[in-house]
Amino acid sequence: WVGDTHFVTAPSTCNLHDGPCKVQLSNHAELTFEITPHPIPLMKPLKFQAYAEGIDLPFIELKIFATNMNMGFHTFKLYAKGNGLFVGEGMLPTCVVGNMIWQANLVIETSQQSLGAIFLFQTDK
Repeated sequence: WVGDTHFVTAPSTCNLHDGPCKVQLSNHAELTFEITPHPIPLMKPLKFQAYAEGIDLPFIELKIFATNMNMGFHTFKLYAKGNGLFVGEGMLPTCVVGNMIWQANLVIETSQQSLGAIFLFQTDK
């Protein structure tokens, strides 16, 4: 058991609608995360891609949920493609209210520790 996940939050200047965002994890490794296509659509196939420096695991987890309304809790596995690259696919639901604020948590569970990164983004209807 490695204990609680040590999360870092992406800077407010990060905009996943424009391109990838980069953070430095609590172990000082760099993590880059991207959702495509741009801008991020709802109810359409999405590709999730993460590059985690020095992480050698079969997969990492991505957990996405809306922060301003209950839109469910969506968990995706991003599978290793080699050299720290992790890729997965999924879809986010739409809401008639619109302007949803989503939180994407990447969680990296190693045998020594649990690391994580938080990315916020907003979508239209």
